[in-house]
Amino acid sequence: MRKTKAKELTLENFSKYGTFARMKEPDGVSVGPKIHEFFCDRLVHGYASPSPVGLSISHVKKRKVLVDTTEIHSMCGEVMLPLDGDIYIHVGQVSDPDEPLYEKFEIFRVPEGYGVCLKPGVWHFAAFPCDKEFVSILVALPERTYVNDCIVKKIPEESQIGLEE
Repeated sequence: MRKTKAKELTLENFSKYGTFARMKEPDGVSVGPKIHEFFCDRLVHGYASPSPVGLSISHVKKRKVLVDTTEIHSMCGEVMLPLDGDIYIHVGQVSDPDEPLYEKFEIFRVPEGYGVCLKPGVWHFAAFPCDKEFVSILVALPERTYVNDCIVKKIPEESQIGLEE
């Protein structure tokens, strides 16, 4: 197993995996009066099949950060938005579904209220709470992606990743 430090989200180091935006307490251009400001198109999930997008909730419990499983969606991206705590996610660059590039997987810390939009084919899996015992995550995926477009791989023990503190 290799250990790695969690990276902070920056445009430079996350762009190969997708995009992100601060959704909680947004800043920048908005429309409408202060009483009902509308911050438009903060995170655009354009990596989808023609299927309707489903909004789901993932509840993750505090556990040791050990990346031992990963998945991809070939036909769509995925949006994750931690609602009530910071999370760690792992990501891996697009590769042959039969040969993930485990040695290039990275771990990112996603602050509460920031949404990440992963590109199609980016390896990822369930998030890990950073500090809290339990975090709820809003997930946006085309309807039934988890059945129709999901390849899950158990990572060989020698390629698993732990978090370096």
